[in-house]
Order: sequence, then C-alpha cells, then structure tokens
Amino acid sequence: MTKRLSGSGILFLINCFFTGCPYTLSENPPVGLELFVEVHNESFGLLMGPLIDHEIRKIIVKSSSYSLTSVSHTADLKLYLTVSGYRDTPESYDPDDSFLASAFALVSTVKLKWESASGDILLEEIINSDASVLRPTLSSVSLASSSPVDEQARQTLAESIAKEVYFSMRKLNSLASEKK
Repeated sequence: MTKRLSGSGILFLINCFFTGCPYTLSENPPVGLELFVEVHNESFGLLMGPLIDHEIRKIIVKSSSYSLTSVSHTADLKLYLTVSGYRDTPESYDPDDSFLASAFALVSTVKLKWESASGDILLEEIINSDASVLRPTLSSVSLASSSPVDEQARQTLAESIAKEVYFSMRKLNSLASEKK
C-alpha cells in the first residue's frame, strides 16, 4: 500500500512539473532595443502631458529591458500617447449642503499607438482611467467654497495611465512572440 501511495505521489509530482499551468507572461524584449515615447496633451488637464511622460518613463526604466531614446528615427519601437479627454464629475455631496459636491471623479481618455521602426502600426488602444478628488474638509467659510485639491489626483491618474501603458507593452511583447 505504501509503495502504491509513494509511486502515485511521485507520478503526481512529475505530472505537476511537466504539465503545469499553461499561462505564462510575455517575455521581455531583447536587451538593447530603443524605445521612443511622445505624449501629446490635447485635454484641459493641467500638466497632464509631463506627468504621464514622467510616470511612463519611470515604469519602463524599472520593469523592462528597453532603453529610452529622445531621437525618434533611431528608435526600434515608438509609443505615441494622446490625452484627449479630461473631465470631472461629482461623486458625492456634502450632507449639510446638497448644492456643493465634496468629491469629484477625474476621468481621462488616452489613445496609445505603438509603431515599429519602419512606421508600421503594431497596436492601437484607447484607455479610460479615473481618480477621485476630495474637497478640503475644514469648516472655514472661505474654504467651504474652495475648489477640490487635484494635484494628488492628477498624479494618481498619471500613475494609473502608466500602468495601463505597461500592460499594453506586455501585450505587444506577447503578440510579437506569438508571430515568431
């Protein structure tokens, strides 16, 4: 009985090692490929272009094998982002004053376009991202009617967009590895 149990246990382990989960993340591109990033801000969001550009460069440097370049004609891969939508909508209201919103949602729309060195479009996506903005809660008369503080929300929105760009880059890498 013990020989059967140990034999079936060994077969089970061998089966787990060789037939494990078929899901794998895409591979990183070969080291040394150059990536050009260009962000266009066509929205009313203040400084959203530089914020998004900074966050994308941070995440690419930390988690990929691309080297960033500022010259588009020498790059192996080009990423063009267009921030086109930026709006705020009320999320919640102050219970003492139904006219004054106490929280807003910032919503932004970003169009991604990945191009090869020859200018062929490899992948195009549209990303919608959002973040919450809160009004200061001090009970001062002058601050009660002040506008919400949105610097942190814009930063959070830029980080969220950068993460979506990273996921798009992983998707692009997996599409390239499938073609091989």
